[in-house]
Amino acid sequence: MDFTLDQAIEIANEAISSFANRRLSDNEVIVLKGAWEKKEYAVIALENHWSTAYVSKDLAYNFWNLLKKALGEENISKNNFKEALKRHWEKKYLLNKNSTTPEAISTEDHLPASNDSLEALPVMTLTKPSPDGRPLAIEKPEFSAGKLPMDSIFYVERLPIEERCYEEILKPGALLRIKAPSKFGKTSLIHRVFERVALQGYRTVRLSFRLADETHFTNLDRLLRWLCSNVSEELKLRIRFDDQWEADDLGSKVSCKKYFEKYLLPPADSPLALCLDDVNEIFHYQKVSQDFLGMLRAWYDEANIRNIWKNFRLVIVYSTDVYIPLNIYPSPFNVGSPIELPEFTNEQVQNLAKQYGLDWNASQVEQLMNMVGGHPYLVQQALDHFKNHKDMTLAQFLETATTESGIYSNHLREQLSDLQKRPELIGALKRVVTATTSVRLESIQSYQLYSRGLVKWQGNDVAPRCNLYCQYFRDRLGNT
Repeated sequence: MDFTLDQAIEIANEAISSFANRRLSDNEVIVLKGAWEKKEYAVIALENHWSTAYVSKDLAYNFWNLLKKALGEENISKNNFKEALKRHWEKKYLLNKNSTTPEAISTEDHLPASNDSLEALPVMTLTKPSPDGRPLAIEKPEFSAGKLPMDSIFYVERLPIEERCYEEILKPGALLRIKAPSKFGKTSLIHRVFERVALQGYRTVRLSFRLADETHFTNLDRLLRWLCSNVSEELKLRIRFDDQWEADDLGSKVSCKKYFEKYLLPPADSPLALCLDDVNEIFHYQKVSQDFLGMLRAWYDEANIRNIWKNFRLVIVYSTDVYIPLNIYPSPFNVGSPIELPEFTNEQVQNLAKQYGLDWNASQVEQLMNMVGGHPYLVQQALDHFKNHKDMTLAQFLETATTESGIYSNHLREQLSDLQKRPELIGALKRVVTATTSVRLESIQSYQLYSRGLVKWQGNDVAPRCNLYCQYFRDRLGNT
């Protein structure tokens, strides 16, 4: 039996979820993927702007050690992890193949291979009715760190945003821009919108820029070929560059446009809805990003004059405003319909607590939000923890929240590790968390801290998004 990278990520996710009650982080997926492709740590580091020491002595070392414990193996390393994961996959395959009763079937959904937005990966949940007839979770909730399934009782609707997105994407030639910090539910939102339009006969493709290699961002032609290849793959179409790509004579942007017109946009009775997720990944590459974003704007303008482009719907998902200098006109960020996802409200948090089977009053909700604000990921993780640790009091939770023994320790360490690769952001965040009022930073620093969800805007200034981040980073950055 062939064993693929997708299956390896699935098995690793399931094992770590069972062992540590979390999913693979973005960085861990990068290490696993790089090791699968037999890349040296130095290459992985170079591709992701990391130091080799960080990859080999910190990230990879900790990941292999965690995977070893999660799989119950004596030793896991870059050299043998594939065989270990394959053994566990074969066990699962044979178990499922030989199962003859519904009780023997695994309750876990297959996990997405890309780990792309990491905002709430799905795990199927057993439910029971509550006194008012609404379902309550009775086992492990499906929340963790990626998109929630369509029927999830843990998805929080932020009306009228969902309906507005759906209505906009039905319009010929629509362009929808969805912005929010990391882990705010962007992926879950677009998942729902695309599920609905698929019922209307739309072809839907979601493509995360986190899946692109760095070399794609340094050469426009390579980036556009990557785009066309992946959209073709998602639509189960043959890749046809030999027929339509004439970059030397026509240019890469025209070749890409012709490729879409000939192979991807038809047929007219089935509109193509394309979501480009994590578009902010391209902002670091100014020349390529200007050309690419200008091309997207040109596609939007084409819908005003050519019917074939009325068949196209574009969704751009990103975590911060554009912080590179762009010409005002050829930009997709000043046309279309903008959507910005807000934090959860007190009422939404209280309703969500009920879905987790928690009978919380307004005071308890307020105490939680005084620590984590309305940050969707932080709120969901807290409620998930209380659901599965009924002996923990709110006071105990709040006392340990910012410590290494608290439930946010992995998340906070990942944020700190990410910042340590950007010394200028370390200094900027230290100013924010040690100040007694909001702080004016350089625009790029503000945007980048916002995209990570660490700060919120107050006019043109920024302040800590919540007390959790303020207390943790004030302690960790105090002597830097």
